[in-house]
Amino acid sequence: EWKLLTKNIILKIILISILLMMNLSPSIAIAEGSALEIIEIKYEDPVKNHAYQQVVKKWGEAEWEAFDILVKRESGWKSNAQNPTSSAYGLMQFLNSTWSGVGCEKTTDPDKQIDCGIAYVEKRYETPSKALSFHYRMNWY
Repeated sequence: EWKLLTKNIILKIILISILLMMNLSPSIAIAEGSALEIIEIKYEDPVKNHAYQQVVKKWGEAEWEAFDILVKRESGWKSNAQNPTSSAYGLMQFLNSTWSGVGCEKTTDPDKQIDCGIAYVEKRYETPSKALSFHYRMNWY
């Protein structure tokens, strides 16, 4: 099993080296089983890049801007943002009661916050655009 892991790491290094030699934007090769998936690094911030990848995978590129604006308005992309007058916490500013509603536990892990936020947006609004539209009207989502 460790030989397969080592082989995948070597393949990642080779692939990234080739991409850099070709002056292409840096990419990450992620091993899933025996296949390699190339994921472009769009943002230097790894949390924002994770969010971008997950949003595009779920809803397509067109929904990214709405999701980005929603997170900016809620937390300024600060994973430790804490509302001083409520239990709202994290990137998505979930209340304590919101976490469990999407099968999550309150966490400091920003990637998990993003994953929970995507689940929440999908469950409650279907898309980031609809969530942002609601946010503009109500100043919460």
